[in-house]
Amino acid sequence: MRKKYAPEHVMIRDGVYYYVRHIPYDLASIYSVTRLCFSLKTKSLKAAIRTSKSVITAP
Repeated sequence: MRKKYAPEHVMIRDGVYYYVRHIPYDLASIYSVTRLCFSLKTKSLKAAIRTSKSVITAP
């Protein structure tokens, strides 16, 4: 049976999807925040999953 992609780093707030990721402890001294959160600017789960995949695989 095929497994569906589970959006691990996608959160919904007020109908808009956001990308949320915690900063690892070894990089915490570089960043001033403990988590990274930004809008994916979509209300569609399918589009949010596609955009979050592209954020994860970006060089």
